[in-house]
This record gives sequence, structure tokens and C-alpha cells, in this order.
Amino acid sequence: MTDTEYNILLYIALLLSPSTGLQQTVERQLFNFRRYDFLWKDDMHALYQVFVDNDPGTTMFKLEVERLQNIEHDVLEIPGQLMVGSVCLNTSPIKDSLHGFAVAWKMRYSTQLHEEAKVCYKVIVIFVWRCGGLMVSALDSGSSGPVSSPGRGHCVVFLGKILY
Repeated sequence: MTDTEYNILLYIALLLSPSTGLQQTVERQLFNFRRYDFLWKDDMHALYQVFVDNDPGTTMFKLEVERLQNIEHDVLEIPGQLMVGSVCLNTSPIKDSLHGFAVAWKMRYSTQLHEEAKVCYKVIVIFVWRCGGLMVSALDSGSSGPVSSPGRGHCVVFLGKILY
């Protein structure tokens, strides 16, 4: 190998070394985003159906919603810009997309909790009304205080639905 060839190889190695050094930094930064790949790669509806088919119960739904809330929080904590060597990467598009996916997943699982809460609330209102005690006024009226229970034979209109 001649001195000229050696110098050319040396210059090529010097030119490639910064990009090789940056590659490790970029891979490390990408790993932080890859943790959330399931948010956009996995079929949310199919996984939800598998979850529901296993009859998880309210506690498991609650734990899953909390897990998804933590993921949402973690995504929001991703810095808006990442420095990689002399390059500044804008993470806003990825961060916003991941946040949207995290919210969609959370809403999918929390809907079940909301439905269960509505049923429980309706049962409580019916129980209180039947016991002749006080009943919480309908949320539509804007009143938050208790009102007297209606007499026997009256209909109770609760959130726009007739209960009796």
C-alpha cells in the first residue's frame, strides 16, 4: 500500500468516524421511542377484545387505564428537541402522534369503566328513591343538592331517561 492509498483510507476513516459515533447516539434516542411502538403497531381493538374475553373485572380495567395514563404522561415528558451531535431533532410530530395513540388506547379501556359507573349510579339512585330517602337531582338541572324523593306512582327523569 502506498502512502497515498494509506492517506486516502485514513481520511475515509476520519470522515466515517463521526457518523459511526452518532449512530450509537441516534439508536439510543430511537430506543426511547420504540418503547411505544405497540401504540401504533398493534391492533387496539383486537387486543381489547382479547382483554374483555378474559373477563378481567373492574380492577383489571382500572389497572390497565392507569398503565395507559402513565404511558401518556411519559410521552408528554419527551423533550420537544433532541440534540444528536451537532443536529437538533424536532420530536414534536412523533410526540404528538404517540400522545394521540396513547389517549385513544386509554379512552378505549376507560369507556368500560364509565359504563359500569353509570349502571352503579343508576342502581344507587333507584335504591335511594325506593327507600323513600333523598335523591340526587338530575345532572341536567345544574343543581347539585338533594331534593325530596317523589311520591309513589311518579316517574323519575334522570339524565333525560325515565327510570319509572
